[in-house]
Amino acid sequence: MTERLRDIPRRFIALAVIGAVATWYLGQRTWWNPWLEGTENSLSPGWAELVGDVATLVWAVVPLVALLRPWLALCAALVPYLLLCVVSVQDEIPVIWALLGSGRAVPITLLVAVAFAAMVGVWHSKRVAAAFAVAYLVPVAGYCLGFHAFLLPFGDQVDSQYATVGSNLVTFAAYGVVLGIALGIAELLRRGVLKDRRAEELETRSKEMERESIASAERARLARDLHDVVAHHVSLIAVRAETAPYTVDDLSPAAAGVLEEIASDSRTALDELRGVLGVLRRSDEAPALSPLPQADQIGDLIEQARAAGGDVSWQPADLSAVTPSAGHVAYRVVQEALTNARRHSPGAPIQVLTLPANGGIVVQIVNRQEENDGTEVVEGRGLVGMRERVEALGGVLTITAGPELVVHAEIPAEGR
Repeated sequence: MTERLRDIPRRFIALAVIGAVATWYLGQRTWWNPWLEGTENSLSPGWAELVGDVATLVWAVVPLVALLRPWLALCAALVPYLLLCVVSVQDEIPVIWALLGSGRAVPITLLVAVAFAAMVGVWHSKRVAAAFAVAYLVPVAGYCLGFHAFLLPFGDQVDSQYATVGSNLVTFAAYGVVLGIALGIAELLRRGVLKDRRAEELETRSKEMERESIASAERARLARDLHDVVAHHVSLIAVRAETAPYTVDDLSPAAAGVLEEIASDSRTALDELRGVLGVLRRSDEAPALSPLPQADQIGDLIEQARAAGGDVSWQPADLSAVTPSAGHVAYRVVQEALTNARRHSPGAPIQVLTLPANGGIVVQIVNRQEENDGTEVVEGRGLVGMRERVEALGGVLTITAGPELVVHAEIPAEGR
């Protein structure tokens, strides 16, 4: 039930609340005796006021019930009306006519409740709204045919028993127009809600596509970087395998044959890597021609940040054992974290930690966020790039928001 209530737009909930309050308020301002004077009923006339209050309360909750259970709300609206009509029918009037209301008078608050319920029902379906519209028109028809009067708030009463047929038709049409206007307003509200929801869905879908585009572009850049690193090592393997027969003495023919196969496989792998790189580089971006930065160049990033006026603390560490791929990713993580810190918290102190770990590296960057209230960090292009690079090597990146923004990356060596 909670999920269904969340799906209902706020404007329709407000409409139901207004209808309930209006029905109860008008009912309390209407003097109503549901029994015919001088008619004996199964209930004592002394209960009339209580029965009237109960019926008014039931009608007041009808718009609220229509939010979740429209058919139950329809029964709640009609059952008190029909029961009161039946128990107050006069002997000379056939009971069948009680369906149109043979009581002395019917409070117009019934029409108010059913009209608001019909407006709420528009959100569910046209069939629900039509059912409430019929329930609205039944008492109106009884009034126009002279079977009952309408009680208005503050003691007023209107009766069409002695009116002409033409005037009754005009009255019926006027009540129908009022209902039509109410349903038209509800339909406009429904269309507005659907339009807003479609706009939200399109915006969400657009953001998802943008994130996917950023991630795909970053994966392509990462693949190019990794290609350069892997191609370098594979080419070294090929060169060493090809030159081994000339640099190593007493090499057996079998070993020379194995080395020749290794060199051949290495050249094949390089050709395949070049083919993959050609596909990845089909973009407007020109490929970088400079060597890829490694972990031992993180110190250069720190010095550049300090030269730009940043308060960066870093304890130098021996990062020579960090593998090229892990070192390059660590370099990019530190670079992006320092850029974000300068952009969002200029002048705030920054702490950088780099720890080598079995060929991999652990990187942590901490900086104070002056304007951060502890809410979730929205990942843009830079943070998405960080995550893609780290996870591509099987690592883990965590970003913790709060008074301090903590970027923690655990980057393993290749193949671990």
